[in-house]
Amino acid sequence: CESKNSVPLQPYNNSYNNSGANNPYNNPPIDYGTKRVTNTLRFPKGKSILLKRTKQTSSVQGNDDLKMKIEVFISVKTALSSNMKIKLLMSNNSRNGPFDALGCTEEASISQDYNFSTSFFVDYYFEKQQFIKLEVYNNDSLTKQETFTVGNIMGGKNNTYTADFNTHLIEIQGKKVKNERINISFNISNNGLQTASSSIFYVLSNKNDSINWRKVYKSEEKPLGSNYDSMEMEMSALCLGDYDKEILLEFYDAMSYNVIDQAQYSVTQIIDSPEIVLNSGVKVPVTIKTRKALEFLDYLQQGLQMNMITGVDFTASNKDPNQPDSLHYLGRNPNDYETCIQMCVSPVAYYDFDRKFPLLGFGGIPQGMSKVEHVFPLNYNFNGSPEVNSIEEMLQVYRQSIEKTKLYGPTCFAPLIKNSCNLSKNGAQGNYLIVLILTDGVITDMDETIEAIIEASKLPISIIIVGIGSANFSNMAKLDGDDLPLSINGRIVERDIVQFVEFNKYKSNQNLLAEEILREIPKQVEEYYRG
Repeated sequence: CESKNSVPLQPYNNSYNNSGANNPYNNPPIDYGTKRVTNTLRFPKGKSILLKRTKQTSSVQGNDDLKMKIEVFISVKTALSSNMKIKLLMSNNSRNGPFDALGCTEEASISQDYNFSTSFFVDYYFEKQQFIKLEVYNNDSLTKQETFTVGNIMGGKNNTYTADFNTHLIEIQGKKVKNERINISFNISNNGLQTASSSIFYVLSNKNDSINWRKVYKSEEKPLGSNYDSMEMEMSALCLGDYDKEILLEFYDAMSYNVIDQAQYSVTQIIDSPEIVLNSGVKVPVTIKTRKALEFLDYLQQGLQMNMITGVDFTASNKDPNQPDSLHYLGRNPNDYETCIQMCVSPVAYYDFDRKFPLLGFGGIPQGMSKVEHVFPLNYNFNGSPEVNSIEEMLQVYRQSIEKTKLYGPTCFAPLIKNSCNLSKNGAQGNYLIVLILTDGVITDMDETIEAIIEASKLPISIIIVGIGSANFSNMAKLDGDDLPLSINGRIVERDIVQFVEFNKYKSNQNLLAEEILREIPKQVEEYYRG
């Protein structure tokens, strides 16, 4: 879902400090369908948001001609009262693994039947055994697990597999997603509603089964008699691409969170209608349009250029480059920084027309200077361009800079990200910038970095952070925004633009490293240009 001010809503995290001015999520719990659930998703004030989270999953190998995409939904039945979240993992090889994580649902305080809002897209091959491991976490502790196949799901009654854990049942349902990507846009007004409320928002919901509503989208708040901002989202997110599938429109009082009025229609019924008749009989103006969604390849065909800026950590925590235990040690074999440069920049180079790659350092003291520089060119061209002309030259310049630069600190990301924002604002139209940050440690300017990322989310920029070494990278995961959208001082990131990858997890499989680092870029490009 995309509107001018839209952000994807991530699951509520109990460890997040939801007190104080910096947290925009201080809202009462919402009634989800017929169940009242606490400690689940919250509504940020004043924002239009996508409530349904979908995890990007890696494709399994197989015949692409036979590949179909399914969306996997998870529900809990007859559960005991507990805080619960579900993690899914997938193996392309055998029931014994190895398994790759598909992702986690939100954590919810569950005392009755509950439908998780998080769903998962999976590439489905009829001819392959695809194993899924389901892990149940209660209060962040793994309590139960079960392994089954995608075939168990799609071959079951109603395309559902049930895991029986005695105290509760977990249902895993698969739904085929139509291949054609269509976007649907809504222009809705609350004019005519019979309410004394001074602030109103609307919510769209769909059904992944015949009973339970799943909330998909929430608008911004508006006073009575207002038109809401135009909203556009993928048909697959709204109704699994099925024009005849019912959707639920609800208008809420933004203060009490009570439903003011509602109606159920299919897209087919309302697509050519200038208004919707609510249950009360009130007619509200609506304009709905559909169009083919542009994909990453479409933008490339229209001339999209990809550029990458690489920032290398020159802080002292990398240790003395002359010693073998240093992450910057220059031996006969490439060090981890060199490996990352080669594996991450090479795929992007195919889409970079001028084949010029800015290479920057941060946290070091360049030769001839007396203080730390948080952004400096590794080619030492301080009065000109920091660009190099090839991957080979990039590695050569990196090695030369290690010998001339004193490792120092602290580790700050904000100056590099702000520098990238300025470059993007002054760059050519149709250029999309990828900022690759290679670092070994914990950053010291977290608030400034969040501010810079929020600003960058308005621009054609994606940020990839690769953690090198064995430091505690928990703050990097926070910047990734998988638990909550980044926010500070009441400002929320416009879209998810940060991907964090821990190098050591993929060190033995460099092809998988490149895939993991770059896999979110196409979606982020589509989200930016969709607006």
